Amino acid sequence: MLTATSKQFRLSGLLLGLLFLFGLAVNAAALDSAQGYIMEVLGNGDLRLEEGLLVKQIPATSVVQGVEPYAGRLLVGMEARITGELDSAAGILEAREVSVLTALEPEAAVEGSAVVEERRQGSDQIVLLADGRRLLISNSIRLSPPDLKNLEALPQLDEIEPGMFVHYRGRLTPDGATRVEELAAWRNHLEEKEKELYEQYQPDMLLPARAGAGPAVLRIDKNRYPVVKNTELQLFADRLGTRLLPAFWRDPEAARRHGYNFWFMVVVHDRPQASAFPSGVVVIHTGLLRLAENEAQLAFVLAHEIAHVTQEHAWREYLYHRRKLLFLRWSTAGLGYAVESAIRRGYRRDLEEQADRLALAYMSRAGYDPREGLKILRRLEQNQEGLSALLWETHPGYGQRRSALMKELTRYSAAGLNYGRLRRDSPEFVSFREKIPTRRIKKASVVD
Repeated sequence: MLTATSKQFRLSGLLLGLLFLFGLAVNAAALDSAQGYIMEVLGNGDLRLEEGLLVKQIPATSVVQGVEPYAGRLLVGMEARITGELDSAAGILEAREVSVLTALEPEAAVEGSAVVEERRQGSDQIVLLADGRRLLISNSIRLSPPDLKNLEALPQLDEIEPGMFVHYRGRLTPDGATRVEELAAWRNHLEEKEKELYEQYQPDMLLPARAGAGPAVLRIDKNRYPVVKNTELQLFADRLGTRLLPAFWRDPEAARRHGYNFWFMVVVHDRPQASAFPSGVVVIHTGLLRLAENEAQLAFVLAHEIAHVTQEHAWREYLYHRRKLLFLRWSTAGLGYAVESAIRRGYRRDLEEQADRLALAYMSRAGYDPREGLKILRRLEQNQEGLSALLWETHPGYGQRRSALMKELTRYSAAGLNYGRLRRDSPEFVSFREKIPTRRIKKASVVD
């Protein structure tokens, strides 16, 4: 039986408990949170998120992944949720807790097919630069036969060289490399049909009938582009594109053996995009120069297009549709349209993701900050057009592409990439950007 005194005691305890819980709720409500990708790790441990918010870590800041403490390093490219106290005027969030949502996963399985760009020989392993990755291959590994017919397998590991195709399976290492467990390789012969494809997209310059009558027109198959008259801008684009090329493709003879030579040309078109043709011609729209905020962003787009050529994506697209759609008895013109559409609008998911991955590799090797590649993708997404449109069911959207590239940035960070030493802009690009002409090409002039 409860007495009046015991009833009062229990009511008081209940009231105190409610007040305590209310206090916790008020305190939790007072805390702010933000979620985003880490784009900078400062020397004092502070972080800067993608949208520019500065996250200050204090002695009381806890770092967790799920419910467990996170003991690893915080790296550029990781996604995190931050809880703390926000000073919105200063753009600073004082962190109470940093929750890591995506982290580098050593031992994660990776797989891919790519053209080898560079080979480095170590004492106990070979390092191949391919597919935007460092492939670590033990000298004792045995080559697997290619899972394709009519291909000449390499009998010896030491015969692998730039320009050859490899297919690999392996696992990530803590420093972001890939330790290869299975490897197939084959020589990259220029097939007759492939040569015909490259010849079809050889460029031709149509000059005006008389001086001052209008711009020269670049003709590539059915495509027509008015060429920007500014010679200095054209030379700038050529220097930038050449700087982004992997070393193997800077040798004109090596490139010619594969059916193409690179040529970069700026044309007058308002759509912010660039297009690469199998012959090695990369067409850069003036609309892209206006959209890019700096030279590094332009470098990402050009590097993406270069990768479509170095990895022979138009030929691989042709083979893919020829195999997949043969039962429909497509005509040669139909297959040609599939290739043309891929060039103009975007390739299927695996090829687009490979071009993105290689773009980060090409631009960072050339000294450009790869974080700017993520920024130009965001700007293209906001403009609802750009490198690619939704053509194939399996074509990745911008959000998927950015998420995949953030994982690549995490690997670069784990490998020790010093972002502070990489460039973003140049006075030359700023000067050209201010003088870009504006003109919209008639829709019939360009194959869409």
